[in-house]
Amino acid sequence: MNHVEAYIAKADCDPNLPDGPQWDPTTQAVEYTFSQTAKTKIIYDDGGLKLVPWDTALRHVQSCGQPDKFPTPKGEECMGNFYDVVVNSNKQITELTQLYHV
Repeated sequence: MNHVEAYIAKADCDPNLPDGPQWDPTTQAVEYTFSQTAKTKIIYDDGGLKLVPWDTALRHVQSCGQPDKFPTPKGEECMGNFYDVVVNSNKQITELTQLYHV
């Protein structure tokens, strides 16, 4: 299994938001697969973002999304479970960078 289900998010740039712009999820779910050559980065508690293989990033996304089912490995941080993702025309994730958000 090398896929994830994600909800399309829309930017909300209302100047009255107390914490600045935010992303609001829609109800539209899309299934993506990871490209075997995807560049993926996740946050570790001992040094910030680190480049990891796509299958490590997939396991990380699963553990942060369902920690009761997939325990988060020691040293990894979920940080709100937010990611910047680049997807190609075949719905393959080619880049995934975890964002710092609490």
